[in-house]
Amino acid sequence: MPIARFFRCSAALLLFVFVFVFAFAAADAAPTEKPDKARELRELRERIDKLQRDLVKSEESRSEAADALSASEKAISEANRNLAILGQEQSRISQSLAEVKRAADEAKADAARQQDLLGRLIRHQYMHGNTDGLRLLLDGQDVGEVERRMRYLGYVSRMR
Repeated sequence: MPIARFFRCSAALLLFVFVFVFAFAAADAAPTEKPDKARELRELRERIDKLQRDLVKSEESRSEAADALSASEKAISEANRNLAILGQEQSRISQSLAEVKRAADEAKADAARQQDLLGRLIRHQYMHGNTDGLRLLLDGQDVGEVERRMRYLGYVSRMR
């Protein structure tokens, strides 16, 4: 039975060697597995940090965009208010312009009537030989002075 014992011992020894080699391989594999997991964990943390920074940046951008939108809405509201005021002012000015135009048209018509009347008066005085007053009027002298002379001439002609 010594041969059987030898086979048992060699089998035990072979088993011990296999266990030792397997344990050594497992021990060797375990440390490489730990750094891989540590590296994966670190990469995952870095990715989470990057995503958080991106989220903060996008929230800031969103906040800035909301502020810009609010400012734009206020500017549009102010522009619309100013536009309404300008529309009212334009309407008021248009009415004033229409009144001034109507007054100017009336003044032109009155000037035309006065010119017609003056033409008839000059023709009448010329036809009747009373040119002294006409001459005073057409000499370009002061109207008040001409009027005083005309009254004086009227008084003198009535006294004769």
